[in-house]
Amino acid sequence: MNGIVAMETGITFGAAVTLTAIEDYIQDIIDQHVNDHKYNSLRAFIQVLHEFAALQLKNMVTIGGCVASAWSNSDVIPLFCALGAIVQLASSGNPSRSVVVDECFFKGLGRTIIADGEVILSVTLTFVNKDQYAYTIKQSRCDFDTAIISMSALVTLDEERKTLKDLKVFLGNILPSVYFARNLSEKLSGKCCETSLTSDALSCLQDDFLVVERLSKEKLGADVKSLTEATIWTLMMKIMCDVHGEDAIPADERQAIYPLDRSYIESTQVFEEVPADHPESDGVGRPIVHRSARQQATGEALFIDDTPHYENELYLSLVTSKYGHARILKVDPSEALRVSGVVDVITHKNIPGKNQYGLINQDEVVFAVEEVEFYGQIIAAVIATTEDIAKRAAELVDVTYQPLPCITTIQEAIKADSYIGNWKTLHIGDTDSGFKEADEILQGEIEIGGQEHFYMETTRALVVPLKEDDQLKVFAPVQGGDLLQKIISSVLDIPYSRIGVDTKRIGGSFGGKVLKVLVALPVALAAHRLKRPVRCVLDRDTDMQITGGRHPVLAQYKVGVKKSGLVTALELKFYLNAGCTTDMSPAVLDVLCLSFDNCYQIPNVQINGRICKTNLPSNTAMRGFGHPQMTCVVETWMQHVAERLDLNPEQVRELNMRKSGEILAFNGNPETSTFERTWNELKLKSDFQVRRREVEEFNSLNKYRKRGIHVGPLTYGLHHIASRALGVPVENIHINSTNTNIVPNAISSGGSITSLSNGAAVMDACQQLKKRIKPYKDANPNGTMTDWVRAAYFERVSLSATGIYRPDMTNFGYDWETGEGRGWYYYTSGAACSEVEVDIITGQHVVRRVDIVMDVGKSLNPAIDIGQIEGAFLQFLSITCLSYYTHMPDRVGELVLSWLEELV
Repeated sequence: MNGIVAMETGITFGAAVTLTAIEDYIQDIIDQHVNDHKYNSLRAFIQVLHEFAALQLKNMVTIGGCVASAWSNSDVIPLFCALGAIVQLASSGNPSRSVVVDECFFKGLGRTIIADGEVILSVTLTFVNKDQYAYTIKQSRCDFDTAIISMSALVTLDEERKTLKDLKVFLGNILPSVYFARNLSEKLSGKCCETSLTSDALSCLQDDFLVVERLSKEKLGADVKSLTEATIWTLMMKIMCDVHGEDAIPADERQAIYPLDRSYIESTQVFEEVPADHPESDGVGRPIVHRSARQQATGEALFIDDTPHYENELYLSLVTSKYGHARILKVDPSEALRVSGVVDVITHKNIPGKNQYGLINQDEVVFAVEEVEFYGQIIAAVIATTEDIAKRAAELVDVTYQPLPCITTIQEAIKADSYIGNWKTLHIGDTDSGFKEADEILQGEIEIGGQEHFYMETTRALVVPLKEDDQLKVFAPVQGGDLLQKIISSVLDIPYSRIGVDTKRIGGSFGGKVLKVLVALPVALAAHRLKRPVRCVLDRDTDMQITGGRHPVLAQYKVGVKKSGLVTALELKFYLNAGCTTDMSPAVLDVLCLSFDNCYQIPNVQINGRICKTNLPSNTAMRGFGHPQMTCVVETWMQHVAERLDLNPEQVRELNMRKSGEILAFNGNPETSTFERTWNELKLKSDFQVRRREVEEFNSLNKYRKRGIHVGPLTYGLHHIASRALGVPVENIHINSTNTNIVPNAISSGGSITSLSNGAAVMDACQQLKKRIKPYKDANPNGTMTDWVRAAYFERVSLSATGIYRPDMTNFGYDWETGEGRGWYYYTSGAACSEVEVDIITGQHVVRRVDIVMDVGKSLNPAIDIGQIEGAFLQFLSITCLSYYTHMPDRVGELVLSWLEELV
């Protein structure tokens, strides 16, 4: 089962051979027989394997497993059906048998004709003859993603190579099992390979759509139909090309036959170097690899789930709502309590303190009481001796619901008048007069969806009760240990000095672990109640289902402009989807309002923003904290202006860009900025003018492939510090886990607070230590830091220090009543140029090149800063092009969990 046997007519792969081994084996054959048509089927198979998945998966997945899984979105199965792969089966006490993989082999999602007790011994792929061609096409959102539509076909030509003697087309992911496009295949068989073949194929395909809709008992979406038609169109063009040669395809259509090239990736990073006289021991300004990077890459980094289990440890599993909005009539845990190994089931009735908590409003609850307000809301928790028992028992807790009206979108919230708080308003100048001055008035609407944080380590917690004084040791990957400490104190009604929160690493966050402590609270309650260590680790699906993400935004704009492109007035009304509780939405609303201008000077402005309450998990902080959504809005209407006036978009942006020293519109203060410098440097470094002409030329020569280039500005309003302050090498500095017992009352990380406040506090503490060590350094100038510390220790000098930092908040903070004050403590500016290529037929795209110029001041660590910039770009690319939120139509409020590859 682990062998590969090559024969004259084909190759037999043992069922346990991995896809990586098969890929390497086939690639060797193809490299040795470049022009041998016999191996055409192997070339199709190698194309499938190249696009199948990441190397880690191919190292584990076997060819037998691919066949047995029978997944409809499999890349492999449609090709096996088209080629008529032969599967050898065996069972105990029976002779082995061979079956052909075709439309009859699969009986539904995950089901085949393989009988119970049978195992797959091998899979055989046959070679094609001189008149046969194998094709495979996969349509997916990004590399290594599962297919939206996959297609494989085997074409047999007549002896004169002018007619389709036989055609077999199989489609994946259009039904629960692979679909044989019988109408298309049979009606095109016997057709001449001429220009009408494409239109004939698309016409025949409509009959197959009817069959699919009848079998699935639901209408196919327009997007699925369009993408399937694009796939068949490409197939026909490939056939025409193989039969008549490339010259038979019109020159402006030829490129669409070939997939977008994503193979070449190159990066260049430019940053300010440290001066020649910069001390070797001073790490500030040097591009030093993150201390944990190698540990994380190799798997050595320890997370909560890697913590060794305690001898008497218990596991907690959540009981969550199956409705988006419903009244709870009954919670019956009796069946769960009967399961062997179940220790307890807890609800809101077991909380000794407060069930409510929150940062701005106390409207979050540990456990739902009378109503559930989103799908996945925690109702109860089962505690058992093992994870498996706890999860199985949680499914047995009987919850009776009375469904209530459920709101999931901003439009539904507006219609139902469902809001949190009142309108937030920002008024500058006189919009009425501004619109009167305008030569053109534009109006439009833009909707921006939510986004999942998709941090590396899901939400989890381990709580260990200590033996005295009701003390708890809490291990949790949170951004604000102090906040979690205080909430647990309130829930358990014990002094928060009895609670220690330890965070070794956050495991990724992007803002998603500031207030989302919904797992740690039931775990802390269970550990406190049962006096035993309790652990809970959410799987990825549950984490995505019950934690909120970035706020979706709906914005409506009205813009007045001169014919030159100068903006005279802006009216903007927008709504954000907060989910079911307040969380940090008011602060996000403030940021959205104050970010209305990006880096443009707009004299007359009316901004109105409001928070919508819906029956979704409460949305929370996420990287940018409202800036990305508003940047989308601003750049959309700015592009609209350029298109309406038939002007170059960058010309309109430059005309309206705020100049350094210009009065800031909403607080009357002059601002020193580097907008113009970063903008001009970007245009120079990216060869923007030359590349724009190249893009225009490419588009004129290609009908179904188009390129676009865009340049846009942006404004956005601690090892190294200790290394410089103490004068020791970076490798001698070690930062331990964040612990509330060591550093009490620490503020949450996020929004550059770690670099600004924590960094300055580290500097303060180091300066204190440096001052204490100085006498011993002066007395022994040739000594080392170890020598000086030892000398200070023997003279009983304190070698620990506490640093604190309070930024100058003079005139900081925007007053919404008076319209005065500073909205941002400081600005950073940047600009980016992106070039993309789009397949007009399929909608697939590739980012060809990105240039980014960012002013970060004096960088503490260029490697970290550049990593943050590159990561932020990719995350923003995700919200605009790759990821989206949808909810189940039959279970209102349940998030449709797409395959994880779409979010990576």
